[in-house]
Amino acid sequence: MYERLLITFLVMSLLGGVFLFMKRRQITLANRASRQSNKQTSKATIVYFWSEGCPACKRAQRPILEGLLAEYNKEQLSFTAYNIDESPDVAKKWGVMTLPTTLLLDATGTIKHANNGLTASEQLRKQLKPMIFG
Repeated sequence: MYERLLITFLVMSLLGGVFLFMKRRQITLANRASRQSNKQTSKATIVYFWSEGCPACKRAQRPILEGLLAEYNKEQLSFTAYNIDESPDVAKKWGVMTLPTTLLLDATGTIKHANNGLTASEQLRKQLKPMIFG
């Protein structure tokens, strides 16, 4: 019994470590790509990666992002979307591993949040608030 619990704990710890490593790697690659693409817009920026074959991208995440963009004016927030079917090299360069992926950059072009998978509008608002309102 204790052996199974110990093995489960060790496997979960290992998976958690791998997840953290991959997240840090993604942020490092995305920051490098941001600097190379001059994503410094002097305002917060959403960089969104999606695919035609991703139902969550089109039916859930995109409407959430469009709602956020309608809430903020163009002086506060910019938006860039990449279809990975058309730009796989861009997705690789930014370290995208899952779809949808929503990256939030501050005014200097630094990645502040990397959201992998479907992200709720409340979570995105919470992440954007300090970048937009200080």
